[in-house]
This record gives sequence, C-alpha cells and structure tokens, in this order.
Amino acid sequence: MRAAAWAFLPVMLLLVLPGLSPPASAGIGSGSKMTVETQTQMLIQQQGGGYMNWEISVPVATLVRQNVDRGFGDGDGNVTPVEAQSYISEIDLLLENYVFYGSARILRSALLNKDINTDTAGLIGPVNSSRAVEIHFTFSANWRVEGSIVDFGDQRIPLATFHALKGEENQSFDGEVVWRHTEIIVGMASFSGTNADKGQFGRFRGPGIEVLWYSLTIQNGTSKDQARFDTFNVIQCPLELFVVVCVFGVFTLWFPRHFMKSKKMFKVRWLHLVVILLVVLAMVLFFIGADGMIIWFVAPLFAVLSYVLSWGIYSAGWKGIAKSSVPVVPPRPAASTQQPDLPIPQVISARQWQESLPTVQAEAVPAAAPAPPPPQPSAPPSPRRPNAPPPQNLPRPPMRDLRCPRCKGTFSVEDNGSRPLAIRCTLCGAEGVLRK
Repeated sequence: MRAAAWAFLPVMLLLVLPGLSPPASAGIGSGSKMTVETQTQMLIQQQGGGYMNWEISVPVATLVRQNVDRGFGDGDGNVTPVEAQSYISEIDLLLENYVFYGSARILRSALLNKDINTDTAGLIGPVNSSRAVEIHFTFSANWRVEGSIVDFGDQRIPLATFHALKGEENQSFDGEVVWRHTEIIVGMASFSGTNADKGQFGRFRGPGIEVLWYSLTIQNGTSKDQARFDTFNVIQCPLELFVVVCVFGVFTLWFPRHFMKSKKMFKVRWLHLVVILLVVLAMVLFFIGADGMIIWFVAPLFAVLSYVLSWGIYSAGWKGIAKSSVPVVPPRPAASTQQPDLPIPQVISARQWQESLPTVQAEAVPAAAPAPPPPQPSAPPSPRRPNAPPPQNLPRPPMRDLRCPRCKGTFSVEDNGSRPLAIRCTLCGAEGVLRK
C-alpha cells in the first residue's frame, strides 16, 4: 500500500506544480514600445493647459485597432471614424476626471484640432495595418492644491490609451514606455525637493519662470518619482531668488571697488576677477534650478567673502598685495646748524627789480658835496709827477634796503646815486641793476 502511494506521488506533483507557478502577465504589448510626450504651461493667472501626444508601435498597435473595432464598433476588421471617435471620447472621460499631474489639475481635454482624421494617425483603417497609432490631445487646467507632493511616476496619463480599451485584459501594457514631460510655470509657483526613483529630473529657472523636465523609461513597472509643488514659497520662489542673487551680487562687485577707491590703491586684478566669478557662479546655480536654500546661503556668503578679501587687501594691507596709487613724498632733511651753500647766481633784469618789486625801504640820500677843485700847480709840472694821495675822510654812500624778486628777502646795498647801479642779493646771490 505504501509503495503504491509513493508511485502516485510524481503524478500529484505534475498536477500541483503548474498551479504554483507565477501567473502569466495579464497585459498586452510585450515587445512593443509606446512613446509619450506631454507638456503643461501654467500662467500667473492660475490658468493654463498643455498637450499630450501618444505614439504606439506595432505589434500592439494592431491589437489596439482590433479592440476599437470590436469594442466600439461592429468588428468588421476596419476601424471607422465613428468607432475611432468613440474610443477617443473614452480617453476624454478618463483624463477629464480631474486628473492631477505636475502643477495642474486637468479640467477639459479634447483632440488638438477637433478633427479625428488630422489629430490621429494609423488609428482609422484596417485593423491589421502595419502603421503605428498616433493620437494628439490638448487640455486646459488650473493650479493644483498648494504644498502638494507630486507623484511624477503616476502613469495614468501615458496609459490612458490602454485604460480606455474594452476588456480588463487589454487595459495593461507590458511593453516599454518612454515618457517625456515638461512643466512650464510662470509667476511665483515653484517646484522643490525633487526625489528621483527610476525617472530623471532637470530644471531651468529664470526671473518669474521655472521649467521642469521629467523623463521616465520603464517596462511593466512603476516608479516613485516625487517633487513638491507650491504656488508661493518664500525660499523657492524664482522671482524672489532672482532678486536675492542680484542684490547680493551687486554688493559682491561693489566692495572691491569701494575699498580700492577709498584707500587710493592700485587695482588688484585677480581679486576683481574672483568676485566676478563668484557672482557668475551664483547666477549659474540660480539658472540651473538649484534648491532655493542653496541660493539663500551662497549669495550672502559670496558677498561676505568679497567684503573680507577687499577689506584685508586694500584696507588692512595683507602681505602688501595692493600698492598705493599716491606718490611717495621724500622726507625733509633735518635742520643743520651750518649755513647752506648759496645757489648759483641768477641775473635778474632791471625791470624786475624796479617795477615788479619796488623798494621796501630807502633812506634819504643827502646831497653830495662838490669835490674840491684840484690844486693848481705853481710851477710847471715836472716830467714825472707822483700820484696824488687818496682823499681822506670822504663821506660813505648811504645804504638802501631792497627786496629781492627771487628769494623775496630784504637786503641792503650802498646807493651812491649813480645809474645804472649793479646790485647783488646778499641772501641768494641774484644779480641785477637799478636804472632809476
């Protein structure tokens, strides 16, 4: 009996093991690819919109057409415009169910040009066509709730083309999804705290505008890519961050010039180049979308660094880096008890003596007594008469005070009344004549 039970065991395993194996995927489209491109533009008036483009490759595109033909039509092997419009209306219902994504809440959606023939490609026609299916949508939206955590990995929008099909087994896609999404917001709103799982984020920020790029490539899976959205955040607002960068950037550039001019120093070129690079770095961090906390920290830090370097180099004279632009005045020699050497005499014209610089003080000149006539010889002169002895006790010419036009000093000269009279300054050695 026991031997018979052991013999029956392999048969039981063959029956049980298939039931224990994982179930096959319920989705469709394995080996296919779907490319989705979406964009949202939200303005400062809290209104906006965007567009959605789907491109579904074969072979799953054939399955989509078959489902549309059977689920929304008569199943005759050909998708008509009416059947295609019914399928598009089903997508509208899914998207207009107040779907939140990114910064927007979708209010209404429709075909881009309201024409099924121009806004779709490869959908209308034989179900067995080898063409890919393309669908182009547009939508209107408004802001979503303040301070929301955005689930960028939410695939309701890219998979809406499959969720609108009939039959639960056709509403999942097992192929590769390549999704590119762009957020353009104008005004005070901002994104922050991006946390990528399987997707990727990129950001550009400008004065009053922010652009966020999100991309996801995934196959039969989910992704938990998140970011925070705020209609206004003091720390993350792009307009306020731009003002912060500009204000502190101006101070960063102003400090070196201020200390250089106030201390009258020559320009230290590398210092001014460094502060320019600091301002450029702060601007780059702003434009590439660095977190607002980084901007609030870096911009004041660069201004303080510029102040410290400028003060130290120009005002405190660190290591003699900066040189003074004021010429150095040589020190005056110490006073000496010896009389300085007289300068080289300089001839001054009589006009300078007489007209430009008149006499400072002059004494009255008494009338000169007439010279006594020479004695008459009483006898004929001898052939060789000896020279007469010099007169004795002749009156001394009067002294006259004059002012030198060169050194401005006053000196005394003997004025015997003869003109022109050669004079010389006893202080500086300047020479001249008096004609009057």
